[in-house]
Amino acid sequence: MSSTNISILRDSREGETIWILGSGATLDLVPPSFFSDKVTVVVNEVARDFPTTYAFAHHREPAQEAIDRGQTVVASEYCRCDRNDGLNALVGDWYQYRHPQQPPVLEMDMGPFQRDLDDTLVVGSNTVTSAMDFAGRILGASALVLCGVDSGSFDGRWNYKRYNDPTPIFSADKQTQGGTGYPHVRAQVALIATVTKALRMRGVFVGSLNPTVDLGLEGHSYAR
Repeated sequence: MSSTNISILRDSREGETIWILGSGATLDLVPPSFFSDKVTVVVNEVARDFPTTYAFAHHREPAQEAIDRGQTVVASEYCRCDRNDGLNALVGDWYQYRHPQQPPVLEMDMGPFQRDLDDTLVVGSNTVTSAMDFAGRILGASALVLCGVDSGSFDGRWNYKRYNDPTPIFSADKQTQGGTGYPHVRAQVALIATVTKALRMRGVFVGSLNPTVDLGLEGHSYAR
């Protein structure tokens, strides 16, 4: 049992559409079965709740849990991409990606993308951006559809209801323990935009899943 570098997966999903699942509250409106026939890259603990082709994690604990569930895991060399946190010494078979040191909040290290490194992913202060690089540049997808990557609150929630806490409800200045709240979501907006722009310049379509019938949101509320 050991880790294998992601370079072996280069272009293994060339031309396919890959769905990237975050923890945003819009996923409350999407039944997990919707993703059953799709190639998915599922971030951190979200892999507990939705069909998962690749369980993608920066954090040691959800990565190990996914291995124990028998899922295909892609995880960072160091926990949280921070060399001060030590290596992700996981028990089982998994795919490992190298990465620069985790940069300060609101910064992205795009060096691996710019040099098109097979074994290394971009890193910022959220996991979704590295997952996007993995799906679009390494796996070779022609299209990425972001799901539950809301970059805001939906009906007053930052996360779908069963994510870590059974009933997490968040406000701008307070979040229930275990969820992803306002400070983190605010930080990720510019980082996601940076990676999206780079992927689109490579010819990858990057969009998102709107689980309502149109952009009127059917009476639901959204706040950036």
